[in-house]
Amino acid sequence: MSLLKDIISVFPKSDVQSSCETVLKVMTSGDTFSVSSGMQVLYGLFSGRPTLAALPTDLNAKIINYLYNYQPSINDAQPMVAWLTVQQEALINLSQHDPKLCAKHLPKFVSSATRCWTSDRSAVSTAATTAIKAVCLECIKPHIETLVGDPEMFGTIKKVFSNFEEGLKYQYHSTRAQVLHLLATI
Repeated sequence: MSLLKDIISVFPKSDVQSSCETVLKVMTSGDTFSVSSGMQVLYGLFSGRPTLAALPTDLNAKIINYLYNYQPSINDAQPMVAWLTVQQEALINLSQHDPKLCAKHLPKFVSSATRCWTSDRSAVSTAATTAIKAVCLECIKPHIETLVGDPEMFGTIKKVFSNFEEGLKYQYHSTRAQVLHLLATI
């Protein structure tokens, strides 16, 4: 798995797909090491910014959706930080090839990430803020005119920002500074 994480982003499409299927099957064991190693491989794939020929947008989107099956508890710091980071990179990679498809996945991710602001672990709430900020700057900001100009996408982006409003409620008081920082930077 260590070697795979370094080279998977340059595989041809058929090998990327079969490798991802195998990695996800290994992750189903629930073993902490297997899940962690699998997340590292997927991080290597997405952060390597593979071409469309290697990772088509539909496969990228399927992996994003499938990873919700592996979303750990918000109080389980190391796995949750890894999950947020992999999802962040997957969304950024998808936005570079299909901004509208990426935008459709943003409300669910931002909703999951904002729930992390209630975590007992400060590393989780910080990682959530970092991931949300990265996604906003890489997936929304460069494409804002196109996204807001489309009525369907406008509604989607509005859902993303309504999650930020949630961060101003009392239940998120311990991370209010992070929420305000995020709102100031986007």
